[in-house]
Amino acid sequence: MRQGFFCIIREDVSCKRCKPPEKFVLIFILYLYYANTYYNKYKLRTIRDIVSRWAPNNENNTAAYIRHVSDYTGIGPDKVLASPKECPTDWLLIGYAMAVVENGKALPAAPMLKGYALAMG
Repeated sequence: MRQGFFCIIREDVSCKRCKPPEKFVLIFILYLYYANTYYNKYKLRTIRDIVSRWAPNNENNTAAYIRHVSDYTGIGPDKVLASPKECPTDWLLIGYAMAVVENGKALPAAPMLKGYALAMG
């Protein structure tokens, strides 16, 4: 599933499923799946915990990734987060910031917000 997630984020012409704006809707549907899993199953409650699992040191500059997500969202890297259901705005911001890091540039917000709303039901 993660390979599909990265394929959706990148403007990857080799991926036949990557068609804007649908790819941005899929980003947040997948992200919310991971957010709930990360929060409930793995008990990851901070940006540092979330990013460290998603982008481990052996594959990434995790400290820079954490710093970017924290700076972009305004949420401290060690602030304990409420659940995605209780405080969806924080999780939306974190997901967007992570998508920016993965993509290397800002993404259109409107399709992502629509995807988030669809995923939340």
